[in-house]
Amino acid sequence: VIRHNIREFKDGGCKSNKDVDPERSKDNYSLIRRGETAVEINNYRKKIEKECFRYNRKNLVHANEVICTLPKDCPPDQERKFFEESYNYIRSTLPMGDRCIFLAEIHADEGTVKKDGVTVVQGAKHMHLMYVPAVPDTKHDGYDYRLCSDALTKHGILKRWHTNYQTWLDNAGVQATVKSGVTSKFGVSVKTMKELSLIHISEPT
Repeated sequence: VIRHNIREFKDGGCKSNKDVDPERSKDNYSLIRRGETAVEINNYRKKIEKECFRYNRKNLVHANEVICTLPKDCPPDQERKFFEESYNYIRSTLPMGDRCIFLAEIHADEGTVKKDGVTVVQGAKHMHLMYVPAVPDTKHDGYDYRLCSDALTKHGILKRWHTNYQTWLDNAGVQATVKSGVTSKFGVSVKTMKELSLIHISEPT
């Protein structure tokens, strides 16, 4: 996942996602990247994880990923500010703050492949932000934090997410609609969920 997000491809192209246009990858940029390679970034993630108490179980969540898509009504001159304030908002929800975030990449090179199977129609720019789900630990000696993705992604928290996100952007002076009401009641499409979705990433312990 880290390799994909930083576009670390062996042959310059992404075989697992044909919607990536290598010609546009030069327009991607980072807000934070804890290393130059996927290995270095993952080593930073492991370092933060070692500071946290964790249970030795196979379904342990080691990282969360949030995807924020640039709203259509955001003025072009506020694009970077939108992503920066989205980053700041997400950081404000994390007990460990910046330290647990190991990657925040803005992609401008993804879209939809045409029927010819080659041409990629440019899609909306979006940010991939990945973090270690560290929360305060008051039970285990020697640890200030523990791994617990569930504590950060409970239904009650996610239910308030877009409202708080919109308020944050409004207070920052960013003209962008992230709370449109389309995610309520009846579920949403994958495309819509890219406006702000959470992906849990697990690995064998």
